[in-house]
Amino acid sequence: MNKTSPLDRLRPRISGCLQCGRCSAGCPRAFVSPHTPRQVIRLLQWGLVEEAARSPFLQQCRLCGTCAVRCPQGLDVAGTMLRLVWERFFLYNTSQSHGHELAS
Repeated sequence: MNKTSPLDRLRPRISGCLQCGRCSAGCPRAFVSPHTPRQVIRLLQWGLVEEAARSPFLQQCRLCGTCAVRCPQGLDVAGTMLRLVWERFFLYNTSQSHGHELAS
């Protein structure tokens, strides 16, 4: 079985992001968290999956889809946030099964 990394699974969702900030400008939850959707996507573009998965924004995101509607590239930003929550769960459970705990 071919195992893919979390970044490989997320890369198709973020590769077209131009970092224009429209997703964050339209997000009703962007300003109640230290991170915005644009910043979470940037962390992923830099390959910092674990840091992005720990972003406090993921707890604030309501998956309303406003970010995706505003994206000029048509990216599913809310779907990426949901996938990142799943990746966080996967990373945490994998680390637990190997005796390592991710710092929160």
